[in-house]
Amino acid sequence: MKVPVKITRLLVVTLSLVFISACSLPVSPASPEDIQTSIAQTLTAQPTETIPVTPQATNTPAASPTPYQTPTPTLSPPIPGTISAAFLNLRTGPSTFFDIIQTFVEGTELTALARTADSEWVRVEINFEDDPTMEGWMAALFLELNGNPAALPVDDLPEAQTISGTVRDDEGNPLSGINVAVILQINQEELRADSESDGNGEWLVYIPDDLFGTFDVQIVSWNCESPVANLTSCQLSGYVQAVGRAFVVVPQQEPIDFIYESTSMQLSGTVVDEDEDPAGNFLVVAERDDGARSFGRSDVNGEFSIPITPGVWEVYIIDYDPDYVEGERVSVEVSDSAPDPVILTLPD
Repeated sequence: MKVPVKITRLLVVTLSLVFISACSLPVSPASPEDIQTSIAQTLTAQPTETIPVTPQATNTPAASPTPYQTPTPTLSPPIPGTISAAFLNLRTGPSTFFDIIQTFVEGTELTALARTADSEWVRVEINFEDDPTMEGWMAALFLELNGNPAALPVDDLPEAQTISGTVRDDEGNPLSGINVAVILQINQEELRADSESDGNGEWLVYIPDDLFGTFDVQIVSWNCESPVANLTSCQLSGYVQAVGRAFVVVPQQEPIDFIYESTSMQLSGTVVDEDEDPAGNFLVVAERDDGARSFGRSDVNGEFSIPITPGVWEVYIIDYDPDYVEGERVSVEVSDSAPDPVILTLPD
């Protein structure tokens, strides 16, 4: 069964194309000054938060990332499979920047022919009894293949360009499981594609060769198996985000290196409402004077504990219900030891 859709570059987010992540940070619009400067060079800046999503899984945080082992399987013939998501788009290329050819439903049979180097996208063909064979790209996360997609040949994609980079800690160790969004504003439309850093800390997004502009590249989330995540809560643990945003024009000229700064210190505190009663499940944000950020959430008792490093920080909460509102900022100066607890009040 097939469901036709209009071919468009407008990113229509369906359940089948959402990258599952544990903690989302907001995507902030670029200012005109940022965009103008980025035309001349690649800049680094900090992201702002988006609405965090419910954690999907947890995993023991590793002291250092597990070394990435590049698979070296013997190349196999095409691999049969089916779509495992409710709806999945077939696209002209391997990212959500590419046009939608058609949308298919769960259980649709297909054959995987090739893959991207990171195996996140697979080139497939779908056969119909009365129609010609249709070929395009699908996200491998939402396919159930009868074989290892890493055994497929890598497509060289001469018609595409890329934006790529790394995510590492301040000692140069790669960090896996960090979701990076590449965003392009065209008039009133926002185009977006995501990629997750692998065991080498590397991520990559393919872009059509006829798509140009200034791309806003941001860290937007991490999964619960990432070394930056806490064991039980999936919140940021042991790291603050030192560099998490860049503006890029294609073809990309400079590398993008996102950095997490390791720390053993914590800032604790309590979130209260106007009656000074504990307020749970609110996003806590700390911003250092050089742009570094740390994130956390208040628990059912209104208590929170977030990673912190030496420096001058502004700590505040964000309320998304019903609209985005920031609470009053509390200034905290951190030296070589954990600071005193703080009290944060919900915005009016």
